Amino acid sequence: MSFINAIVFAFFGGIILNCMPCVFPVLSLKFLSILKKAKGPSSLTIRIEGIAYTIGVLLSMFILAILLLILRSMGNSVGWGYQMQSPIFILVLLYLMFLIGLSFSGFYDIPSILPNFGSKYTNQSSYIGSFCTGVLAILVATPCSAPFMASAIGFALTQPTLYFSLIFQALGLGIAFPYLFISFFPTILKFLPKPGQWMETVKQFLAFPMYLSSIWLFWVLVKESNVNIILPALTGLLLLVFSIWVLTKLSSRIYIIMLLIFLNLLPFAIVKNMAHVQDNKIFSVDALTSLVQNGHNVLVAVGADWCMTCKINEHLLASKDVQTLFKSKNVLYMKLDWTKKDEKITKYLLKFKRGGVPLYVLYFHNKEGKVLPQILNKKALVSELQ
Repeated sequence: MSFINAIVFAFFGGIILNCMPCVFPVLSLKFLSILKKAKGPSSLTIRIEGIAYTIGVLLSMFILAILLLILRSMGNSVGWGYQMQSPIFILVLLYLMFLIGLSFSGFYDIPSILPNFGSKYTNQSSYIGSFCTGVLAILVATPCSAPFMASAIGFALTQPTLYFSLIFQALGLGIAFPYLFISFFPTILKFLPKPGQWMETVKQFLAFPMYLSSIWLFWVLVKESNVNIILPALTGLLLLVFSIWVLTKLSSRIYIIMLLIFLNLLPFAIVKNMAHVQDNKIFSVDALTSLVQNGHNVLVAVGADWCMTCKINEHLLASKDVQTLFKSKNVLYMKLDWTKKDEKITKYLLKFKRGGVPLYVLYFHNKEGKVLPQILNKKALVSELQ
């Protein structure tokens, strides 16, 4: 892959990332916000909001790239989504998704971030809100990967600092592009009906993907640690909701806010002590090489519990037809789990210039191995094994 190819791949990967269930609801509400304001007299406000959103995305991506560079300089093998290997980060993301869902459902309002269609905010607060939404988009996108993206990130991780940073900025620009484009050309949304109560209904409906994301993150949290984490995690969620309820009822808040912050920090301290993780099954490149040299065909599948694309592909690989195909072609299926940090698996990813999962490598009469597409399908597998 060339540097230009990596830039293009990162940009289109970022655009596709907007379709993920964590990012799409937030982006949809921003589109609806544009639709309402597009009926007003000023298009300049909408464009500035689009620029503010883009700045929030690019700045967050820049900070993420800097963190990756620092970790790389310290000798760590890291890739996209590495923070999902931390139970504390997953817990924070779980709470955030749930809180966004509650706001969408009307339990409370976050006017600085999410649009409330029943209120009017100043231009300044709208700009700040758009910037914060850009930051939020990057945060909720971290568990996801998209076609084109993994190979671009993998290439970036092997490049000097400047190229590394530019590729990450291209990814951020891809994520910001749909909203930025529509903010400059809001008439694209003219096919939608006039603003009205239906927008509030859509907002409430979009809460459910956020709740579903919270459930999924809770499952990942348990998988990544152990069942003892369930009680403190759910207790923390209850305390968080209780805190919001209290803050909406009280006028004098300073002391109660300090108490509620303390209570909400307790589950994180408990989780930190409970979230001891078990090592992956030992993965050895030598063992893989030995299998190939002895005439075995091997499909290596590198995935993680927090990778949705991986789970979809696993369903295909576990199907009866594919398993029968593997058996007839003498293909051994080797699954590598990158849910938790594993230096050996990370180095294996980097060997194929991939900065994240999924990765599928087929050793079939080819000792070097052939990288398969990130999104698998039965027809492609049959074609490769013929």
